[in-house]
Amino acid sequence: MSFQLEREHREAAREIIRKHLVPLAVIVRDGYAKEDMEQCKDFVMNIAVGTGDVLCRVRRKQFLERFGAQFSIRYRSRSGKPTEIHKLREGKGRWYLFGYSDGKAKFAYWRIFDINKMREDRVFDDMNLWTIRSNPDGSKGMYCDISKLEKYIVASFGGKDE
Repeated sequence: MSFQLEREHREAAREIIRKHLVPLAVIVRDGYAKEDMEQCKDFVMNIAVGTGDVLCRVRRKQFLERFGAQFSIRYRSRSGKPTEIHKLREGKGRWYLFGYSDGKAKFAYWRIFDINKMREDRVFDDMNLWTIRSNPDGSKGMYCDISKLEKYIVASFGGKDE
């Protein structure tokens, strides 16, 4: 994973989050008559999810054709420090923006996963879903076919249907 690649895609990721996650996180309702008369509340906004931490992973453009049907998570680092899977299992993050670069600081393909639902269903512990492979840099990754995770996708762009 390239931190530089993720920095280059920061603005594109922010725009995806604004467009697709903010509507899920904020609920706007009409104020009740009493609220309106006593507290000047014509509308009330509720944050529906508590904190809305978003994890973001951007893979290089050249991996899209070969690995575009896979969701991947860092399983083991060369240094032995905690990786994404440890943090996800600990309850970190609410959504996961996972995508592939178009080579120009935009996304050619992306999916947003509801991490809380994945945790509730113990997806990160179900080793029948995942393949663990060593990477050239000495780390290990967990890989799952995205078609097995469709019910956790809250928004998407790119792929066969687009």
